[in-house]
Amino acid sequence: GQEWTKFIFPFNNPKKSPKEAYKESLIGLLGLNASSILFLRNINYIKYTLPNNTYGVIKKDENAQHISLISCKSPDSPRIIQTKWLYFQSSSTFRVGYSTKQLPFSIAYSILQDTTHKIKIAPTKEIGKVFIYFPAEKEYSGLRFYINAPFASTVARDSVRSCNENDTLIQHISNLVSNSLEVINSLGLMDFDLFNVLPNSHDNLSDFYNTILNKIIETFKVKKYLPTKNGSPITSSRALTGPSAISKVLSDDD
Repeated sequence: GQEWTKFIFPFNNPKKSPKEAYKESLIGLLGLNASSILFLRNINYIKYTLPNNTYGVIKKDENAQHISLISCKSPDSPRIIQTKWLYFQSSSTFRVGYSTKQLPFSIAYSILQDTTHKIKIAPTKEIGKVFIYFPAEKEYSGLRFYINAPFASTVARDSVRSCNENDTLIQHISNLVSNSLEVINSLGLMDFDLFNVLPNSHDNLSDFYNTILNKIIETFKVKKYLPTKNGSPITSSRALTGPSAISKVLSDDD
């Protein structure tokens, strides 16, 4: 059965009035959205009720095809907003203090679906957002998809520190992105919509996040992922790109 965690906030801090504490808690609850639980492994349902009996709900459903569906309802509207995510997770053993731990890391691509139920990968609503389970508010990756890892962070957990442990983690994330491309290709989503989401050399990524771009470039060089004019995918090392006016004149043999 389900297990529940109950939080009780007494609002009795002498440095803050109950009215202030209530207001700050309300702002926090109303700020919850799909990304709040996207990367949480043990919480998939949140419901809160306000004193006026309106309520908010966030619910996550996952399936075996890497799809996460998150439904959100805010207290001021009866409408349920649903977002879909293509979700990938892995884990590795890391040294923590004097012991080792198996820690997870993950990535999520935003998915849009049209009226014909055809899906496509789209840029995330918030570009560059990085997660340490919860959003790291001051960190900016420049990526158009979300990444999550137990990064070593500042005390406020709002940005990623520069250290060897994080360099190792970003390598693991890069490998996970590379592996995700195989699934994306098998789902028939290796198209220009995806290329609009993947990073490129014009994004001016920092050296830290550029690790992901370099791994993607390396993957496309050895894997037959690149769509071509004749429909047969090839590696990027064998590809020629150019204006459509030229490609219309030249045949594939040429």
